This record gives sequence, C-alpha cells and structure tokens, in this order.
Amino acid sequence: MRWRLHYNNILTIGADEGGLYLGVLFLFRAGHPPLYIPWREISVVERQGWFFSYVDFHFNALPDLKLTVTKKLGAAVAREGGRPIASELTLYREL
Repeated sequence: MRWRLHYNNILTIGADEGGLYLGVLFLFRAGHPPLYIPWREISVVERQGWFFSYVDFHFNALPDLKLTVTKKLGAAVAREGGRPIASELTLYREL
C-alpha cells in the first residue's frame, strides 16, 4: 500500500457492516499486525485505469494512503460492508 509495494496473494481482505479487515499471510506477518478499520474512516471510490477499472479505499486519517484493488474485488468488499462506491467523477465534483 505504501511505497508502491504489492501484496498480491498474501493479503486477506474481509468486510462486515462495521469495517474493513486487512491481514497478511502468517509467513509475512512480522511487522504487519492485522487491521480492522471502521467504515466511517474509509471512503470507497471507483476509478478507470488504462485498461481496467479499480476501486480505491481511501483512509481519512492517512489521506496520502490508499488501497487499490480490482473492481470485482472492491465491489464485493463494499457490498459485504454495505458501503456505496463513489465514482471518481463524483468525488471531484464534490471538491
């Protein structure tokens, strides 16, 4: 999530109505404790890349940090959490 690191295939993402869960595979867990972040601290935004659509999870307490996942995964996580997904254009209009 930070410094262009990729957590492909070692990050567990989960959600419920209370928040977003992030956990790293036990082999890589040193220095990466599991996180549970309340939805009130997160905004969910869909954006279009060059070839694919993505969903970004923005964290209110750390505005420069975001978690980017595929649109399919992001939509599933947002649906489990009961969260709406804003479009990138909607977000910019509000600013």
